[in-house]
Amino acid sequence: MNRIIFCLFVLALVLVPFGKVQAAGDLDIKLDEPVSPEVLSEFKKQMQQGYNLQYFVFDPKHTRYLQKHGTSGDELMEKIAEGGFPADEKCLHVDYIYGWFWQNCKRYYVMYRLSGDTYYIEQLTKYVEAMDWILAKRAHILYPRERRAKLGKVTVDMIPWEPAAASNFTAHVYAGRLVLERARQPGAVVSRDQIQQARKNLATTIRYMESLIQRNKGLDSEMKVPAEAARIIREIPWNQNMMYFAMLAGTAAALEDLQKVERTSRYQETIELYTGIVIAGIRYFNKVSDVTELEGRPYVFHSHTPKDPLMPSKDYPDGRIDGHPIFRYPEDVPHSQSTAWNLLFIWELGERFGVTDDLLTGVVNTHVDYVLKQPRRFEDRTVPRNHIISPWTERGRRKSHTWGPIRRIGLPYICYATFNSEVIAEMQRWAKGDAISGFNRLFVLYGKHIHRVRSKR
Repeated sequence: MNRIIFCLFVLALVLVPFGKVQAAGDLDIKLDEPVSPEVLSEFKKQMQQGYNLQYFVFDPKHTRYLQKHGTSGDELMEKIAEGGFPADEKCLHVDYIYGWFWQNCKRYYVMYRLSGDTYYIEQLTKYVEAMDWILAKRAHILYPRERRAKLGKVTVDMIPWEPAAASNFTAHVYAGRLVLERARQPGAVVSRDQIQQARKNLATTIRYMESLIQRNKGLDSEMKVPAEAARIIREIPWNQNMMYFAMLAGTAAALEDLQKVERTSRYQETIELYTGIVIAGIRYFNKVSDVTELEGRPYVFHSHTPKDPLMPSKDYPDGRIDGHPIFRYPEDVPHSQSTAWNLLFIWELGERFGVTDDLLTGVVNTHVDYVLKQPRRFEDRTVPRNHIISPWTERGRRKSHTWGPIRRIGLPYICYATFNSEVIAEMQRWAKGDAISGFNRLFVLYGKHIHRVRSKR
């Protein structure tokens, strides 16, 4: 029951619509055409006012939510300095994993990729300043209140408290990556102060990620990465693992740029360590998932957590059918959205991290064919599936899956349109009203950027 409640909460949090309504039928979905300057200008105007952003913790009754606008980087420090942010009594597990911080940083990152406008790097930098302030003055709030009460005093060395909470450093990674990437572009104007800030961002990330790596405590004999990193890979839910991998990969890529800018190799050990962990993690994802083909079409099915047991039965005592696992806890769509976004981010950084075209094609094919094209009746309506069920898991469970229905479609998958063009039409088929509006529309536009990156490889 707790898992179902959590899934519904996450789904509402991630997909609550912001900004002006754009009818689904009006979407600009021609991947080969660039996003128009008029569209980019309108999005910028809205985001400067806080539209298409989230407001601190998820609170649908808050005035800002009712007005459908959140908190921009420009006003962030003022709000934090008031002392009521985030509100301790409302800080939950998901607020730092899927909430205001990661979501808003992601939105600025997307807009920079679409426009190249440095305004969005400036906003990310203000989010960096905000998190640095919290780390210096109120670090305890980065530990969930209910867990904090059991531990008593919380020190800054306990941050981040779980792999997905690495998302607290999303702004550090995104801003550092984008500034240093620009510093290597001919004709781009990047100051020494900006490079110094980017270096500081990465140093902060490295400092806090160390608790999730523990490089000095020995290697795992099988994965050849630090034992703590290997434990995380094997035991932590995939949606959290992918956040962990994305922060490591983003930091490694930014450090590569920093080395070239500074003409040094001083960061090479960390680059290789982080890259190795990500490769090991993606390799393990492929190993324990059901990465397969049906009629020549690739698919990816997996459990919620790598260590989740299979589901043996009298007919299938080893929990497999023709070698395919019967997952006891197949992944649900709300959690899979974090996996989908972070896999795509890692792919964008380069295939050296282990995320390939074939893997992403399998991921989106699975969502299209086994979620959107296999609806179920719920009460008085037809809805897409809420869990990603392989045909072998369906058969092995011996009865129809009965977990709750999806409330809204998994919009991050729209970004995968270059890997399967059907996804947009299928999303539109299920979209209602403003389901693809505001920032949700940005997923469609970001798909154009991904298409452009892929066409150049």
